Formats: sequence, C-alpha cells, structure tokens
Amino acid sequence: MANTNCLEGIRCPECGSLGPFLITCECVAVVHDDGIDETHNHEWGANSPIVCQECNHVGDVGDFRERS
Repeated sequence: MANTNCLEGIRCPECGSLGPFLITCECVAVVHDDGIDETHNHEWGANSPIVCQECNHVGDVGDFRERS
C-alpha cells in the first residue's frame, strides 16, 4: 500500500520500504538557552538528504520519488 499523506510518492528505491525515513528538513523553532520548546513549518524538497530506516540507503528525496 502506498503512502498517502506526508510521504505520498516516496518509497526507498533500494528496498521498497515506505518508511519511516530520516529527512533533513528546515523548520522554525522556539529555542531557549536550555533547549528547543517546539518546532513549526517542517519543510523539505527534492534535494533534501534522506535515509531509509529499513536498509540505510542514502540519497535525496527526489531519488526516493516513485516514477509513474
């Protein structure tokens, strides 16, 4: 079954896993000297680094996009 939410169209090209994945993203964070309270607006794009948690395959999000 394919992903239908945040990871729609994303699948590991190596093992076929639908996730979870580690994705390097940009966000807005409320940061204090003793840590982060919360984060908002998590965004990533086709060039963002991604790692499959199933097989450790590394690439960019664009590499993990399913081709029709």
